[in-house]
Amino acid sequence: MNSVTNSYRSTTIGLVTPTRHIDMRGKMGEVRLMTEEERTKRMNELALKGHCCTPVMVQVALDELGAQNEQMVEAVSVLCFGLAQGGSCGGLAGAKMAMALRSSRPLDDEVVDRLVEWFRAEYGSLACKDIVLDPFDRFLKCPELMNRTYGVAMRLLRDRGTLLS
Repeated sequence: MNSVTNSYRSTTIGLVTPTRHIDMRGKMGEVRLMTEEERTKRMNELALKGHCCTPVMVQVALDELGAQNEQMVEAVSVLCFGLAQGGSCGGLAGAKMAMALRSSRPLDDEVVDRLVEWFRAEYGSLACKDIVLDPFDRFLKCPELMNRTYGVAMRLLRDRGTLLS
């Protein structure tokens, strides 16, 4: 169930206005950052269930928050494979959403820009079609790309002191 509050303390993926925002995280439990090994295992489990990059990233962020929001996870699947057109990488989009979920305050352009700059330098492009050259590349490149990108996104939040923990 979504809640509406008047506080900017909780950053969300949702509607943000000067007076209120809609919390899309759902009910939260214990907040815990997964180890890289735990994250890799969870991402692989989700991928084997048929989830593509964007919902995997969002689900991992929700898992770390002890939260559930199946509708959001399903909704973000439209961003996979560059909107199914080879556009912007769904793994990067999912990492940006995960940052919004895991941040203790609204994201600013600077932290998002740092993630995008790192991603472009690391993978040479922001476009799925440039990173994943054929369908079989997804099985080779995407798991590592998701794990590394998620890790960098959380490190950027931690370095800014805004990672919910």
